[in-house]
Amino acid sequence: MAKAKYSGVSADSQVSRRNLLTAALAAPLAAVPAVAVAETETPVMALFREWTEAKAAENAIVASTDDEAVHDKAWNDRFAVELRLMKEPAQNALDWALKICAWSNFGDGVCQDRFENPALWIEARALVGQAA
Repeated sequence: MAKAKYSGVSADSQVSRRNLLTAALAAPLAAVPAVAVAETETPVMALFREWTEAKAAENAIVASTDDEAVHDKAWNDRFAVELRLMKEPAQNALDWALKICAWSNFGDGVCQDRFENPALWIEARALVGQAA
């Protein structure tokens, strides 16, 4: 391995390729104000955030008690949000992906086929420009 030459500049002040590439990738993100993100949030995104909170609450309850009645209530609360989320039309591909993530619990559960959940797949076809 080659030895670095002393340049008289502290290591903190030197620009490495890694730092330059990292900064270049992050620069566009800094240009997007937080307000713009909030303004473009879709109803599906808001419901997905609600689902995430309900899922975290359900997980905490399951970890803290063996009471099946309490588990069932937490499951029902989360599933109610999930059903509302699935009924909300996807406005874009991200919305549809969020619906799949919630419906399958990020792949832990089943993502039903077009016979079991036709609305989901009709929506997918519409998003990619295919006939239902």
